[in-house]
Amino acid sequence: AATALDGAWDDQADLGRAYLAASSHAYGDREGPDAAFGARVAAADAYLHAFDVAERDLFDGDAAVDAMGGFAAAATLHGASPALYSLDVSVPQRPKTRTAREDAARLIRGRLADPRWIAAQLRHGYRGAHELAQGLDAVFVLAATSDAVTDAAFDGLYAAWIADPEVFDRLRAANPAATRAILERFDEARHRGLWHSRRNALPADALMPEAAE
Repeated sequence: AATALDGAWDDQADLGRAYLAASSHAYGDREGPDAAFGARVAAADAYLHAFDVAERDLFDGDAAVDAMGGFAAAATLHGASPALYSLDVSVPQRPKTRTAREDAARLIRGRLADPRWIAAQLRHGYRGAHELAQGLDAVFVLAATSDAVTDAAFDGLYAAWIADPEVFDRLRAANPAATRAILERFDEARHRGLWHSRRNALPADALMPEAAE
């Protein structure tokens, strides 16, 4: 799904077809792996993604949201809407199950939009700013492929990264390219209807001139 996001796509169905095209491969299936896997997706009641390492979560990298979001988008091709869950088994004796929407809100509030996490990332300069951009990409993937990301979640990220002038200045100074990517991703989310922003416009012209080069 993440790869498809950077190509030509119009709606969730396009992303679902891209997921099936990339995931429907098997050995020894004479009926055709695409049909077999697509039928399994259509018949599923739920999708559950397990995390067995405490330091990894739904928005850490793009593998988890690609798999979960792609599955959800593919299910809509058949009129299905499986429930989406995150399962934390980092402590096997105390597994924690959350819906994707609950987990997305928790991670955005408790990590991506948390001032302490943001400050820690920006202390790493260029690389830390890249981590913020990657996190927003993961949020965008889940929003584009499912209903797990709310307007409030996007609002929280925008308020923490862009609307706070001190954070925005540090972000822009650390990595102008990542900052531009973040602004463009917010703008795309708004224009695609994934985020109904409370703001009329995003400060795309707030970047330094060299960031546009």
